[in-house]
Amino acid sequence: MLIKNPQLAPGVHFYRRSDTRMQIGINPNASLIIESHIGKQLGQLLNGDTSITKICEILAESGIDQISSQNFMSQLIHLGLLIPGPTTQTHDDKNPVNAVQRHNLFRETRGDLAAIKSRIECEISITGAGRLGMTLCLLLASSGFPNITVHDEGLVREGDLTPWGASRIDIGLRRDHVARLLIERITRGASAHQNSFRFRASRKLEILLPDQRADFPWIEATSADAMTANDAPYLFAATSTGSSLISSVITPGKDPCLRCQHLHHSDQDPDWPLIDLQVAHQAQLDTAPISLIMRTALEIQRIIERWIDVSEIPLPSVKHLSVSALDEIYPTHFHPSCGCRWDLTD
Repeated sequence: MLIKNPQLAPGVHFYRRSDTRMQIGINPNASLIIESHIGKQLGQLLNGDTSITKICEILAESGIDQISSQNFMSQLIHLGLLIPGPTTQTHDDKNPVNAVQRHNLFRETRGDLAAIKSRIECEISITGAGRLGMTLCLLLASSGFPNITVHDEGLVREGDLTPWGASRIDIGLRRDHVARLLIERITRGASAHQNSFRFRASRKLEILLPDQRADFPWIEATSADAMTANDAPYLFAATSTGSSLISSVITPGKDPCLRCQHLHHSDQDPDWPLIDLQVAHQAQLDTAPISLIMRTALEIQRIIERWIDVSEIPLPSVKHLSVSALDEIYPTHFHPSCGCRWDLTD
């Protein structure tokens, strides 16, 4: 991470060990012991307003050569003892964010300006606002993602109530309306920002979170057809009583799609299409333990952050989280009968 004007990370302080030595931080794996006269200088210089170059020059005047000063500052950054100083401009004019969102972005990325810019420029759309959808959208909003939309015309039921989501007073209201209100409570003006003519998303991600309908995580095979047709990256997740399934981010044309998985399942069980059609007509239910909901939401959040912050190219896979067994990851593969990879330009 590039830092031009460093300051001490939150919770990091200088501590006196003796008349001649000081300690930076108390983390056993990251704290450093330095001479007192250097610590006193750094205490004045690490204010977020002084550049690293200037700090190294001042340390050089105290008898520390330039190379040693630069290596020392690099070590402080590597150990997480320093973060970038206050920045008023962490976005472009087309994607403004408010003070609360800047605070959340700075906290969640440890001041990584590249990651902050990536989160501001990304638009996330969540389809499905049950307990998992509500929990996820609030996690993302708290993580500094300013552009979140939620789609679900269903009404809040008693089974949808959760600490990170709908409450008793929301029963009977539209799920997506409740989700927007909850996001608005975290970041005032979020809805207005999404509707701003100035907002321009450079990356978009669709998240599919269907309601539970069976005793195993299930999602309709055609759910992602619109994303595939529009070359829109997406991921999906589904829950059940004892487990959940989470896909990696799927980029149409580059990764096996949802239909590919359905076709592979049909190859293994020729009667699966008939069963799949019957599952689609079952009533909605939600029997996943709250611990599984939270684990699933946190795993989705981790996948999204890796994809957006560091542009990680994920290995096409599906992760299976279980209440009573070890988590497992299964690679996914293209199906030759699926059209998601056909070249129709000829």
